[in-house]
Amino acid sequence: MVEHVLGKNVVAGPIPAPGSTDTLPKPTGIMHTHFHTQATLHHEKKIQKYQVSALIVAAIFFTGFASLSYQVVIERLIKLVIGGTAVSSFIVTFVTLVGMGIGALTGILPREKKWLSYSAITFVSACYTVLSAVIILPLLQFLSQQIIMRHIESTLSQMILYSTAVLCILPAAILSGAVIPKIMGYARRDFFRSAGFLYGTYTIGSALSIYVLVRIFLPLVDFRITFLIIAGIFMTAAALTRWIDRTTVDDRLRETPNNPVRRNHLLMQFLSSTLAIILEISVFRAVSVTWGSSSPYAYPFALLTYLVAYAAGSYIIPPLYKRVFPHAGLAPIFLLLPLVFVASLLLPKTIPDQGLLSLFFIGGIEHAGLIAFLSGAFFPLLLGEGNAENIEKNSSVLSFVSSMGTLLGGLFLLLIGFPLLGMRLSILIAFAGYLYGAVVLLTAGDAKKYYSLLSLTLLLLLAFTPQTMWSGWIHRQVNPHMQYVEGQGGIALINWTDDSRTSGSVVINGTIASFIPYLVNHATLAALSSGAPNKDRVLILGVGGGGIVRDVLEFPHVRAVDAVEWSRELIMLLGTPTVSDVIADPLKDSRVTVFATDAKTYANAAASVNKSYTLIIDNLTVIGWSGSTPIRSVEYFRSMMPLLSDDGVYIILMHHNTDAQYAAAVAGLTRVCPIVASYDKKYVICAKQEIAWNLDYMDETLETYSKLPSLQNTLRHTPRWLFEKYETLDKEAYTQVEPIHDMMPYFEYEEFAVRKK
Repeated sequence: MVEHVLGKNVVAGPIPAPGSTDTLPKPTGIMHTHFHTQATLHHEKKIQKYQVSALIVAAIFFTGFASLSYQVVIERLIKLVIGGTAVSSFIVTFVTLVGMGIGALTGILPREKKWLSYSAITFVSACYTVLSAVIILPLLQFLSQQIIMRHIESTLSQMILYSTAVLCILPAAILSGAVIPKIMGYARRDFFRSAGFLYGTYTIGSALSIYVLVRIFLPLVDFRITFLIIAGIFMTAAALTRWIDRTTVDDRLRETPNNPVRRNHLLMQFLSSTLAIILEISVFRAVSVTWGSSSPYAYPFALLTYLVAYAAGSYIIPPLYKRVFPHAGLAPIFLLLPLVFVASLLLPKTIPDQGLLSLFFIGGIEHAGLIAFLSGAFFPLLLGEGNAENIEKNSSVLSFVSSMGTLLGGLFLLLIGFPLLGMRLSILIAFAGYLYGAVVLLTAGDAKKYYSLLSLTLLLLLAFTPQTMWSGWIHRQVNPHMQYVEGQGGIALINWTDDSRTSGSVVINGTIASFIPYLVNHATLAALSSGAPNKDRVLILGVGGGGIVRDVLEFPHVRAVDAVEWSRELIMLLGTPTVSDVIADPLKDSRVTVFATDAKTYANAAASVNKSYTLIIDNLTVIGWSGSTPIRSVEYFRSMMPLLSDDGVYIILMHHNTDAQYAAAVAGLTRVCPIVASYDKKYVICAKQEIAWNLDYMDETLETYSKLPSLQNTLRHTPRWLFEKYETLDKEAYTQVEPIHDMMPYFEYEEFAVRKK
C-alpha cells in the first residue's frame, strides 16, 4: 500500500503493474475537482466554438423574425379599430418606441435576475403572442364590430379604443426592447468579437419576416394562425437560449462595477437616430410614390431593402472601420450620407416594370440601400467604444437613447417637417444635422477646419440642387405643370395636361385617384345616384377630383352633403384657387361638410350620434389595393347599415381585378343588406326596401353628361341606358361564397387572386 498525501486528502491503493489494465482509483477532493474541471472546460469550449455559436445565431435570427412579425400584424389589427389615419399611425409608432425604450432600460438591472434572461424574455413573448391570438384578437374584433353599435358616446368610445390600442402594443414593445441588450451580451463570448455581427443577424431575421409575411402569412392564413406561428418561433428561440445557458460554460468576461458609455457617444447615438428616421420615412414616402401606394408590396419591400442594407452595414463596416479610419471617429459616415444622397439625385428616375425584383434591387438601391448601409454601422460602432464587460448595460442605454431619438425625429416630421416644410427642407435639415455632428461632435483641432469647409460645400450643393431633380426624386415627376401638396398623410398632386390647367390627373401617394374635370367611372356613379328617390341627405365616401360632390350639389332637394376623404392633402389641394376654379368650388359650398378621416372611423362615429342618410355614394378603392380589406369587408358593410335610412340607397363603385374579388365583396354585402342589385358588375346598389328609381331625372343627367367633350364618347344618352345591365342579385347564390373579412386580407395579395382565377 502506498499513501499519497495531497494536502489533507489521502489516496491509498495498490500500484498497478506495468502494462496492467487496472485503473487508478478515481481522484477525490481537490484532485477530482482539478481533473474534472479541466476535462469539462476543454469539452464545453469545443461545444461552444463549433456548436453553440450556430445555435446562438439561430436564436437571435428567430427572435428578430418573430419580434417584427408580431409588430406588423398587431399594428394592422390596431388600425382596424382606431382607423388608418396619420394620427393613428403616430399613436402606434409612439407607443411602440416608448415601449422599446422602457424595455431597453431593463438591461441596466443586475444580470443575476433570471426573470430578465434572454430565454425568459422570449418565453414571455411567446406566451403574450398566444394571448394575442386567444384574447386580444377577439377583443379587437368585438370593439371594432360592437362598441359603436351600442351607441356609446363618441368621446368615451375613442378613449376606450385608444386605451385598448396602447394596452395591446405596449407589452410586446417592452419585450422587444428588453431583448436587445441580452443579444448584445453574447458579444462577450470569445467566438463573437463583434456586436455588429449579432445586431446584423437580428436585423436580417427582421428583414426576412417582412418577406414571409407579405408572401406567405398574410395572403394565405388568417391573423390567429399567424400569431400562433409567431409564438412557436419565439418559443424556439427561448428553448435554444435556455439550452445554451444550461449546457455550456459562460466564458463571458467578468463584469466590472461601473464603466458606462461616454456622454458624447450617447449624444451621437441620439443625433444619428433622430436624423436617420427623418431620412428613412422620407425614403419610404418616395418609394411609395414610385411604386404606388396602392401596391401592398411597396412599403414592405422598401422596408425589406432598408433592413437588409442596414444589416449589411452592421456586419461589414465595424470590423473594417477602425483600420480605414483609426482616428476619425464617426465623422466619415456622417459626411458620406449627404454624398450618397446627392448621388441618388443623379440616378435615373424610372424603374423598369419587372415586378417585385425591380422594386427590391433597383428602387431599393437608389433610395434606401446605401443610406441604410451606412446607418447600420452607428449602433455597433458606438457600442464597440465601450468595454466588453459592460456591454449589456451600455447597449441598454444606447438602445433607450436610440428609441427617444427616433421618437423625436418622427415627431418632427409629423408636426413640422411634412406639413410645414415639405420633404425637401426636411431632408436638408437632416443632412445639416449630420454635417453638424461631423464638425462639432466628432472632430477637433485642425481637422475641424477641413470638415467645416467640406460640410458647408455639401450643404450648399444640396440646397441649390435644381428643383426638377428634387421633384424627380420625391414625386417621380418632372412635369412643369405639376401642382402638389405635402402633409402628414403623404403627397397629393395634379398633373395638368398643359398650361391652361383645365384638365389633369389626380394622384395620391403615387396612385391615380381621379381625373379633372371628369372620370368616366365617377360620372357613371353620379348618373346612377341621380336616380335615387330621395337625395336630401347625402354621404360621399372619397371625393376623388371633386366631380362627384359638384354633381350631387346639382341634384334637386339636396340639403346636406357630408364628404369623407382620408387624404388631408387632397382636400387642401382641391381647395387651392387654381384647382377650385376648375372644379367650381364644390367643397366650399355651404351645404358641404368635409371630414378628413377614413370611412370606417367616420361610420362608427356617425352611428354613435344617430346620423342617417338617404343617399350614400361609396367611391373608395379597388379590391386588392393596399388597405382595401377593411373598407370592402363584411364588417365594414355592417358598420354602414345604421347610416342608411329606410328609404335610402347605398351605391358602391366596386372596382375589382378578378371575379373572385367581386363575388367575395358582394357576398359580404348580401349578408347585411336586404336588397342588393348590380350594374355591369362594377356598381353595386344596396337598399333596405324596393327602390323607386327616378328614371326621368336619370335620363336628364345622362343627357347633360353626353354633351360634355370628355364624356360624349363613353356615356350614351338613350332612355333607360343605365338599366340595360341592371339586375337584382339572388342572395342565395352568394351563401356559399366566403365574404371578405377584416382579419383575413387575402385579396390584397396577388397570390390569392391568381389562385382563384
